[in-house]
Amino acid sequence: LDHYLRFRKVQTAGVAPTDDCFTVILPGNEDNDQDGPALVGDPDLGFDNLRQFGPTLIHHTQLKIRKDIRNSNFMMVDSPGMIDSPHSE
Repeated sequence: LDHYLRFRKVQTAGVAPTDDCFTVILPGNEDNDQDGPALVGDPDLGFDNLRQFGPTLIHHTQLKIRKDIRNSNFMMVDSPGMIDSPHSE
């Protein structure tokens, strides 16, 4: 995912912990960011089955609702990049 959607910056790209979450991006009437527990707790969004994978995954998930997206019939999921390992010399 290019971190821009319809010429708007949606999220910051970078190394962990900047970009260590699964991000669900939805069109909506206003911009709104929610954490993983709120995403999983909303039965209308259909992510409640993520509970079976435990709190670690849930807390590495976030929802970003963005207005001014023309197509309202889609949902995008941006996965985290590679998780950075501790630097050792």
